[in-house]
Amino acid sequence: MAVGKFLHEGENEIVINVYGSPRNMLGPLHITNKPLVTKDSCFCPMGDNYSQDYNVVSVGLMKPPRLIYFKD
Repeated sequence: MAVGKFLHEGENEIVINVYGSPRNMLGPLHITNKPLVTKDSCFCPMGDNYSQDYNVVSVGLMKPPRLIYFKD
């Protein structure tokens, strides 16, 4: 991914969010809390347990990301 147009002179910060779990593909997605155990009631939350937002679980990278400089 080209990020050059987002960089400025001096120190920059790049934030990477990785989502790569069957939990994020299959759900439960609209539950307000992140349950340790997924059961059938998690897939149809009601009342205060329901959120319109997608509630996904963050996962990690296998090794640190690298920035590669390409000169035009």
